[in-house]
Amino acid sequence: MLFAGLLLLMLTLPPFLDFPLLHFWLVPLALVYLLLLWLHPRLWLYVLPAATIGLDLTPWTGRFTFNEFDLLFLVTIASGLMFGRYRWRVFYPRPATIVLFCYLAVVAMGYSGWLYFLLPPRSAWDNPYYTSEYAYKVFRGIIWGIALVPMWGYLLAIHKQRAVTALLAGMCLAAVLLGLVVLWERGTLGVLLAGSAWYQAVNSLLDLSSSYRVTALFSDMHTGGEVIDGVILLLLPVTLHAAMYGRVPWLRVLGASALIALGYVTLVGFTRATYVAVALGLTGYGFLALRARHLSGSSLPVPLGGLAITAAAGLVSATLTFLLAGSFGLACYGALILLAFAKIQLQLQGLLRFGTPVLALILTGLAMKAHMDGRWVAPSLTGGVLMVLGLIGSYALAGRLFQDCRGLTQIDRLFILGGIVVLPGLVALAVGGPHINGRLTRVSDDLEARQNHWRDVLTSASGGFFNQILGNGVGSFPGNYIATHPQKIEEVGSFTVFEQERREVLQLGGGHDLVLGQRVSIEPYTLYTLTLHLRAEQSGRIRASLCERNLIYTSNFMPRCEHAMISFESTEGEFEAHSVKINSGELGQDSVLNRWPIVMSLLYNAPGTVIDIDSIELSSGGFNVLHNGSFKDGLDYWFYYNDFSHLPWHVKNAWLQVWFESGWLGVLLSLTLVTFVVRFTLQRRSYDSLAMVYTVGLVTLCVFGFFGSPLDSSRVSWIFYFFLGAGLAHLRVRPRGRHSG
Repeated sequence: MLFAGLLLLMLTLPPFLDFPLLHFWLVPLALVYLLLLWLHPRLWLYVLPAATIGLDLTPWTGRFTFNEFDLLFLVTIASGLMFGRYRWRVFYPRPATIVLFCYLAVVAMGYSGWLYFLLPPRSAWDNPYYTSEYAYKVFRGIIWGIALVPMWGYLLAIHKQRAVTALLAGMCLAAVLLGLVVLWERGTLGVLLAGSAWYQAVNSLLDLSSSYRVTALFSDMHTGGEVIDGVILLLLPVTLHAAMYGRVPWLRVLGASALIALGYVTLVGFTRATYVAVALGLTGYGFLALRARHLSGSSLPVPLGGLAITAAAGLVSATLTFLLAGSFGLACYGALILLAFAKIQLQLQGLLRFGTPVLALILTGLAMKAHMDGRWVAPSLTGGVLMVLGLIGSYALAGRLFQDCRGLTQIDRLFILGGIVVLPGLVALAVGGPHINGRLTRVSDDLEARQNHWRDVLTSASGGFFNQILGNGVGSFPGNYIATHPQKIEEVGSFTVFEQERREVLQLGGGHDLVLGQRVSIEPYTLYTLTLHLRAEQSGRIRASLCERNLIYTSNFMPRCEHAMISFESTEGEFEAHSVKINSGELGQDSVLNRWPIVMSLLYNAPGTVIDIDSIELSSGGFNVLHNGSFKDGLDYWFYYNDFSHLPWHVKNAWLQVWFESGWLGVLLSLTLVTFVVRFTLQRRSYDSLAMVYTVGLVTLCVFGFFGSPLDSSRVSWIFYFFLGAGLAHLRVRPRGRHSG
């Protein structure tokens, strides 16, 4: 295994000796990480989830198919091989593991990028979605997830409790990091760190009127997709498990914080299918936990009936209050629950105890006043009375619940309080938010569009018996789709870099939604000169922009931009220089915590025509801020975006994607594997078993998969297949703690 690990390391490191932006520095950093893994075997359980969320340099480097993400995973796997930390027996032959490896064999049969495991791809020279490099990008997540399971089995064998704690903590930290990234993306983090007034912070935090849908730092979402949704659904059961069964108090607090972060990210994602899948995940985890407790004979520490009734009443009351009295009314609901908790927690007596109902009446009166003074809803006495009754009922039920929970630990009581306040609050915001309501009115139209797309996907599949049984191959969808529906090029455009007369030329094909850009550092209120050296057979124009951009925009979102148009005539086969002035205006004046990166981008909206560009320069005072403007390194530093045309890149149905790539045999084996995991979980008697985490994560993603295809991103698929492999593997080792793997 030492030789295998060294060989993997030798194949991995060379592409990073001259990497865009960081040059050779990734290699010594990787070696330091390797040394730390030797000293701390569980380190990867923290690093890999955090990197999944927070390490994505692709929009800066342009390296889409093989980048720093690959380096981190491959070094981790190499460390396991080199240091003897692979427990191969976890996959000893039995029906479940045999089916797993049969599925991997079927997927591998349609894989076309084997060469990239020996010679990893470097600079891109054309659209990677149409090459075998994309097959590698999709396939790697499957390989990584399964390859990490024997390393996980080794950690469980040497010390189960520490391994489980590290896994839970690492993924909970990743969930918290995701929440922080989304706060930055929405501009809220800068407001909070600036110490703004509380009402400004709350307004920014709870602003649900924006049409912008968050994407975090996931570069895979430059063409849409559901990466962020897949990550949410897979991290959800981990955070639940940490909050409920963490062995140490700090882990339970971290789990609760991570759960709140995921709830917020779900809320501002405005994705209907994710709302449903999250609710399913919460319900499924609760069912499995209660069932396991019942089988193990453990008594329930919480009055389940009272908790369910109080939570249900809170959901109705909070939603009704938010709809009728807005954010102020919702704050009154939260204050009432806190008042009920304080009454029991502080054991108020005498006048103080009798004063709490008076405070409750005052809070309900304030909510009623907010309703009557509201500008967004018509005041109604009937509606106001129903709202007040709901608030008083929630207050009374919460008081009774907290009275019944006096025997619980302090942290358990706080968790119950948080659940009754936070969960109804998030649901109320989701149901009452103007943007999600607008999306709900478009369900029928969106479903019809999705069904039409699925029919196009079916026609894109190759015919023949063997293709039906074994599929078209991993990562083959975008290429097959555009070949079958060439008219879609009008939407997504095209680009390629080729060599001509000892110089590199970018050929840009016109498209309504193709934006090719580079992240740049510019000064505000500065006049820049953009010069394009281009060749064209026809007249046309290019829109050049300096914009604040994270990844994609929505149809009615107005970013902060400065635009200029470059018009040109036919150059009669020669390259000609065309220049335009762009004033940066306010761009770049805010700190990085308060804005998105600045992108210099080009849009050539002329379908059916092409132009050639052999150099681009954006300069001020003679200093060019662009990298690789001559394209001598292919598309390094350049990245492209399709803000609205997402269907040509994604199947938008995980099960249809499995069928497209691995045929009916792949679908059958996938269903069998998930069934095995569910069956193994139902056989467990330990209510704190990680089997519940694996099962809930897999099942919720499979349900969500009927309306999205998040598994076309390795940032989702490695977790999915890690859960799948761990759920199927033989991880029953002698425990040193009460957790079972």
